Amino acid sequence: MTLIQALLRHPKRFPNPVRGLKLIETHISWVILTGEYAYKIKKPLNLGFLDFSTLEKRHYFIEQELVLNQALTSSLYQSVLPIYGSETDPSFTPDGKPPIEYALQMREFSQRDLLTHWIKRVPHSTRNLAFETFIQQLADFHKTAPLLPENSPYGQMPELQKAVYENFQVIETRSHHSEILGLCAELRRWTESTLANLMPLLTSRKIAGFTRQLHGDLHLGNLVWFDDQVQAFDRIEFNPDFQWIDTMNDLGFLLMDLEYRGYWHLAYRCLNLYLDITADYESLKLLRFYKIYRALVLAKVAILSPHAHDHTRDHAVLSYLHYADNLRKKPNPLSPGIMLMHGFSGSGKSILATTVGTRLPALILRTDVYRQIHVLGQNTATSTLYSPENRFKVYVALLSYVKDLVQEGYPVVIDGSFLKAEHRQAFSDVAQQMNCPWVIIDLQVKLQTLQARLESPDQSTQKRFGSQANFQVLEEQQREAEALSPIEHAHLIRIRPKTSLRSVLKRLFSRFESN
Repeated sequence: MTLIQALLRHPKRFPNPVRGLKLIETHISWVILTGEYAYKIKKPLNLGFLDFSTLEKRHYFIEQELVLNQALTSSLYQSVLPIYGSETDPSFTPDGKPPIEYALQMREFSQRDLLTHWIKRVPHSTRNLAFETFIQQLADFHKTAPLLPENSPYGQMPELQKAVYENFQVIETRSHHSEILGLCAELRRWTESTLANLMPLLTSRKIAGFTRQLHGDLHLGNLVWFDDQVQAFDRIEFNPDFQWIDTMNDLGFLLMDLEYRGYWHLAYRCLNLYLDITADYESLKLLRFYKIYRALVLAKVAILSPHAHDHTRDHAVLSYLHYADNLRKKPNPLSPGIMLMHGFSGSGKSILATTVGTRLPALILRTDVYRQIHVLGQNTATSTLYSPENRFKVYVALLSYVKDLVQEGYPVVIDGSFLKAEHRQAFSDVAQQMNCPWVIIDLQVKLQTLQARLESPDQSTQKRFGSQANFQVLEEQQREAEALSPIEHAHLIRIRPKTSLRSVLKRLFSRFESN
């Protein structure tokens, strides 16, 4: 701390003009704000999961931080600068002697532009558009980030278990609060059982290439509105086991933080957009586990806070533990159930499904997205994408996901045409077996309107949802469409051109409102 105090006393020692000095302290770093640039200096400590105890280690990890973050941000991260002189008389000017410390130079941004603050003051439309753009960038990053090399020591199951249980250990050893310890015990038991059940899936996803070198610390405090876009910073550099993680582990942190702060609808907007791009529906089985794990990470960070009073610290830890415990009991504020979109291509099913999934909120699984990525991706000819065989393949795959997700406790929207009775029956049977609500959302649109939409499709919408439907597909759908049964009519929500969206959402909410 002597070095930091000395730098704060000597503004002319910095390599850029200083407009004012301010210190921000985290549990692992000091950040000195100077007006144009910020200088981040790592603390000389060893917390087990990170080791900055020597100058050599701090130099190595600060170089890693620069390289990793420059790959993800546009211009926030500038360079690593040596600090010379002594702790009481430091300078960024070389003096012919070895450096005594290293600082990471970054472009400074206003603390008001951290998303923890920014999200509260901007209009909903601005916020939604900014997050949609960021999620598209994040999904692309997840697709192109380095794959875990074969035989790598990182990304192994024992390392994930170590990271998970270390959260409990830190909290339990640093707290004597009875409620904190009680919640930890309950969450630990749930984690042990859940992790054992998920181990085969975690292993198979690692083999399939979903473990990559990702951000690792993707919460709102590490996102900023900068250069007119949301940018992620503070990518994990100090522990490879926190870098080489499953893609849902990375995304799950952001979703958890949004939900924790009350932005449930925005969290589902982000999640469903991510699924529209990746069709990684299998990852949804890991969603609750990773969100609870990430809540415990923030509880651990809170209890390690260097400047919080005991009462403030306990309150912060308890708030994360209560969120995690509520999530353990119920992953979504609504009751689990099934919503089937029903209608011809061009009727607007996908757009309405997006609105329903965001407003309720609910998960969205799309036949066109799954078909585009998992069927077309298998070198299937575009002309046969909508063949009976491929339609059957898509519905069977989505039915498997829906069973697991409803069992897990989620309401699910399935965005497909569902024109054949056997396809609808398969999903309604699942709902009846699980004793959960189900509805058919039927869109009534005139044939001329459908033809006009297919003739001049919205290219951005078509690209997002993967639809390849054309006149031929529409004609086949009209020939094959089967009428709804009396039982299906009892579960029907019919939407005509003048139907109020508010009335539709109100009816859906009443069907899926949690008891």
